[in-house]
Amino acid sequence: MRTTRFGVRNENASQLVPQQKQHGAIAGRPAAAKRNPLAEIRPRPLQQQKSKEEPGRDACELQGMEIDEEQPQQLSMAIEQPETDRHAPLLAQLPKIVDVDTADESSRDAQLVSCYVKEIFSYLQSLEGTQRVRRDYLCQPVKLEITPRMHRILFDWLVQVHHRFGLLPETLYLALHIIDYYMTQEGQSVGKDNYQLLGVSALFLAAKVEEIYPPYIQDLVNLTENTCQDSQIRKMERRLLAGLEFFFGYPQPILFLRRYSRVSGATAEVHDCAKFIAELARCTYDSAHLPPSLLAAAAFCLAVELLAGYGRICAQPQSWLPELEVFSGYLKADLLPALRLLAKAVLGAYSDKNRFTAVRKKYESRSFQSVSLYPEFDPASPVLQSYSSC
Repeated sequence: MRTTRFGVRNENASQLVPQQKQHGAIAGRPAAAKRNPLAEIRPRPLQQQKSKEEPGRDACELQGMEIDEEQPQQLSMAIEQPETDRHAPLLAQLPKIVDVDTADESSRDAQLVSCYVKEIFSYLQSLEGTQRVRRDYLCQPVKLEITPRMHRILFDWLVQVHHRFGLLPETLYLALHIIDYYMTQEGQSVGKDNYQLLGVSALFLAAKVEEIYPPYIQDLVNLTENTCQDSQIRKMERRLLAGLEFFFGYPQPILFLRRYSRVSGATAEVHDCAKFIAELARCTYDSAHLPPSLLAAAAFCLAVELLAGYGRICAQPQSWLPELEVFSGYLKADLLPALRLLAKAVLGAYSDKNRFTAVRKKYESRSFQSVSLYPEFDPASPVLQSYSSC
């Protein structure tokens, strides 16, 4: 072997071996294992634009955020499994209907995981009992300092913030669930002075879970007009993580709504209309306790019935198809209590006295088919009147 200016040449093998450039490397020895350059690459965050808009008057009613410095307790989370499968009688009818998961060409798409989709949604429904929001949790068993009106103010403001940042629907639903569940468990520790802090921290935490590029914490501080400091948001995050026991797998209504739209062959108008109804209802205090699958089913059923006479219906005009009964696990009779709450939420949103218009303005956009401007949502609609009074 002899050394050249290009490296070390092996005369026998006629092979050029580059010289080591690392400190202490000796010519002629095998090269050290190279580092994987991809392991050092970190995603570059997008630059978030700071909004110049001022928060609404309702948002300004929640001021002066303070929080007790508490250390989060280490808790253990056990997922409760249902004792019986309430879907078994309906699943027995599966051979009698068309299986949408294997009937068309889209079933071959590997990203749709059609061969596992039934088990996936059955598992998601089993998770609905893990972090259940108690009905009327602000008043029972102990009356809390937070009122339903304050709950509505906060949720309406969070919809505006969520829409301004252009975040995913899952982020909004998860943030609202975090607030309601935490208030169910630790509501006595939350007062008027730190309720907005709870909402901002929940949205920030949900964005970290769902988004690729969550908002900067300073942007959220600016939206609160510096009433919430970044140190306070981080402290509240730790309390939320302890309260949730670090579990963020609770299913969201939008997942089930997409499933129902696919099963029924819904049009884009019906799907966006159902999204609008579900979001309206989710922002109301009276519907906070509804399981996500039930909320999505009732919203879809109501959307189909409202649009039935305007040429914007699904491929089949029935409001609740046998396929939906099988794949959702709900009969039409099971939806009636939820339909009553959703109809009241829609009527309240279109009332002349309603001040909380964030969801309506959001769905006036063309990206949502401008569904909130449809004449079907007239408070005089017989469908809404019949369900609200049933």
